[in-house]
Amino acid sequence: MTALAIAAMVGVVLAALFLAPKGWRTIAANGASIGLIAAAEVVAYLTSFDWKAIVPGDSAPLLVLVVNLLNIALRTITTTRIGEASVSDRT
Repeated sequence: MTALAIAAMVGVVLAALFLAPKGWRTIAANGASIGLIAAAEVVAYLTSFDWKAIVPGDSAPLLVLVVNLLNIALRTITTTRIGEASVSDRT
């Protein structure tokens, strides 16, 4: 493990300890460290994955454009915050 990874882990755990409410600090610190390790594994997997086997290099920019446009379209029709049910869904 590199010094940068160790520093990131210490920073994340300390942030969780200082920012989490009392009674949740241990869970927040452990959850933060698990999240950091999981994120590192996902990044390692995605950087070693052969994306050209799925998406040809010349169509990758078009794919990114389409995904971003779809996200913008979804945001324009979404009226509620994340995790909040719309008024018509509340019964």
